[in-house]
Amino acid sequence: MTKPQATGTDLLKTVAACILAPLTAAVAAAVAGVLWYLMNAAFTVIRPEIIGFIAASIGALVGMYAARAACDKLLSGYLPQAVFFVFAIIVAFSVYMYVFLLPFAWGNLASYAQVAIIGCMAYILFWKFEPI
Repeated sequence: MTKPQATGTDLLKTVAACILAPLTAAVAAAVAGVLWYLMNAAFTVIRPEIIGFIAASIGALVGMYAARAACDKLLSGYLPQAVFFVFAIIVAFSVYMYVFLLPFAWGNLASYAQVAIIGCMAYILFWKFEPI
């Protein structure tokens, strides 16, 4: 059984998805993280590091789901594995920055968790592609 050939429009949709997904993830993650941070900062008396950690984690989750939803809604027929590779490059660059250029600090634990969540969610949502 042969696999159907990709057309030019599928290639354009894949390129657009590779641009759209990280932008959507970044915007949604920022909005969700800021809203979570403001809500918890206003209504709780927990340490700010814990609030930042939870805000970064929830922001990453919401951002990745928003990226997948945006690609599925706007660009049917794109190649999700290509989008996974874009996120893998972003995660690899972030890990390189944290390991070699920035000193390890427990205060940056939220950033480490955010990168790990983005990598895991990119694998789940884009590499192991199944319709949501």
